[in-house]
Amino acid sequence: YRNYVRGLIAVVLGAKNELLRSIRNIPLILINNQLDAPNVHCIASDHAQGANVATRHLLERGHTRIGFMEVLRDAWGSRERQRGFRQAFMDAGLTPPLHLMRFCEEEPVVDTLLPLLSEKPTALVVCGEDLSLEVNRLLIHDLGVKIPDELSVISSEVSYVSSMLSPPQTTIAQPWEQLGSSAVDRMIRLIE
Repeated sequence: YRNYVRGLIAVVLGAKNELLRSIRNIPLILINNQLDAPNVHCIASDHAQGANVATRHLLERGHTRIGFMEVLRDAWGSRERQRGFRQAFMDAGLTPPLHLMRFCEEEPVVDTLLPLLSEKPTALVVCGEDLSLEVNRLLIHDLGVKIPDELSVISSEVSYVSSMLSPPQTTIAQPWEQLGSSAVDRMIRLIE
């Protein structure tokens, strides 16, 4: 306020969302998150569609034991991705494998991944580039899993990160440039 800010565009996740409720006199746009407050707007990817596309891709290739990994269970984007994952199974006439959906929450990734692998999935949908990097490191370097020969993996978020993996990984990319551009255009309209 001291700098005469006329609007705020934010990428904020987790508990810090609640801090944004105190911003009342200027428009606020969240990218890839939602907050139920009067002056808050949202520009977001269709997270449900992204998870649905990834899961459908694996189902079409004969996988039915598909694991799902996410960091947070109850964040808005995570709930949307869970919905898309489940919907892909239902659209294929299959029961979603809820026992193969895992969330790291506050524990180390390895403590989530190993019990999931003990269920013998043939494929994984891993949500988030940070999580994808750690899952891939564990699978390839620590556990010696051959991707995609022994386990197919699709990640979501930043395709540039996935392209640097060895082997490169199929990724459901978020259109960050388009999200940013849409947020700026929307903010200009709100300010005007």
